[in-house]
Amino acid sequence: MTYEELLDQIQGKGQSWSQWDLETARKNPSFGASMLTYKQDWAEATDQAGRTAANQAAEALRRQYGSYLGGSDGSKYYGLGGPGSYQSGYQDRISQILDEMDNYRDFDYGPAPTYNNRYQETLDELLGQVQNYGPFTWSKEEDPAYSAYAKQYRREGQRATADAMAQAAALTGGQVSTAAATAASQAGDYYAGQLADVIPQLYENAYQRYLSDYSLLADQLGQVRQAEQLDYAKYLDELGQYNADRNLSYDQWLQGYNMLSGNLSAFQGQDQTEYGRLLDQIEYNMQQDALDRELAAEQQNLYQAQVDAILSAGGTPSDALVGPSGYSDEYVNALRAYYAAQAAPSGGGGYDNYYEYEEEEDTQSSEGESGQEMNPDHYRATANAIVAQIESGRPEAAVGTLDARWDELSESQREGLQRLLETYGYYYEREES
Repeated sequence: MTYEELLDQIQGKGQSWSQWDLETARKNPSFGASMLTYKQDWAEATDQAGRTAANQAAEALRRQYGSYLGGSDGSKYYGLGGPGSYQSGYQDRISQILDEMDNYRDFDYGPAPTYNNRYQETLDELLGQVQNYGPFTWSKEEDPAYSAYAKQYRREGQRATADAMAQAAALTGGQVSTAAATAASQAGDYYAGQLADVIPQLYENAYQRYLSDYSLLADQLGQVRQAEQLDYAKYLDELGQYNADRNLSYDQWLQGYNMLSGNLSAFQGQDQTEYGRLLDQIEYNMQQDALDRELAAEQQNLYQAQVDAILSAGGTPSDALVGPSGYSDEYVNALRAYYAAQAAPSGGGGYDNYYEYEEEEDTQSSEGESGQEMNPDHYRATANAIVAQIESGRPEAAVGTLDARWDELSESQREGLQRLLETYGYYYEREES
């Protein structure tokens, strides 16, 4: 059966379908064909049990194909999507983020700078020279300055000696005298003494050279060490900058990962929120469906009470009351027969369902307060009048009817009519004069 054919069937059978049933039938032809049968069963049911069975079958069909309920009359929509039917609008994005997190690149910033001491060999050499610098020693024989002075003073002494000898010889006519020899010796001794006098100075000069050489060597070591320290300080600066740049890069890397994690939490949180709302809506729909059925049952009970009251009063309920009550015509006829049998005249000649005999000394059991006979037909006419007035929208008139005929009724008849009014929601209490 096509959807167009289904619409023709619906129109031909005079059925009423909700928009949700029609939409489900459009998507699922099998649903439409089965629902058409169940709705027809519901319409043709002669009692409430039949209608309930048809409704339950239709609800099962709605749950199967559309995951919803239509309520007691099929006109409502109570979604029953359930956890398995939840369609997340965020799943694709969540999966994408999880994939990005799973394949997030490892952090790598390259190697740190290393220190290469280019002065190490020179430092080791100079440090060894300083550490192994020997104690001061001096010998005039090994001092070149002393040798130079010795040659000079010996030469000068020889020359002075020769000069003294020559001068003395000239004075003696070429003869070398003791005085000349002495003078020559003294001249030579003078220069020998001069050479001896220069030794302390030569020693001091040599010692100062020793100290100067040590100071120069230590100074060279200090300069090389300072240059090495400058190189190392430069390395530390480079290492510090490397660490700072690496930390910044790591923070950026970690921030990117944390942003993915934050986005994942946000999408998952919103997804859970919407999922929770769906579950809340499902729960609400279930409660509404239960409430709808409860109210329908209460309303049906009210109609049944009204029909029962009218039948018990000997009246004839209208189709507008019998239909919602769920009573079939057969059941209504059975109730009518039952109440009629209850109201049949007994051996005492009265109607036990409408009034009761009161054994009082001063009154007759078949008379009301006015002394008139309490006729059951008169009571039925009053009950029918009250029902007709209420159903025509004139409840005040119904109360007025009961009030006007109050004195013509027995106590049991009054109570029966008061109960009849209460089934319609009206309460009558006689004000005694």
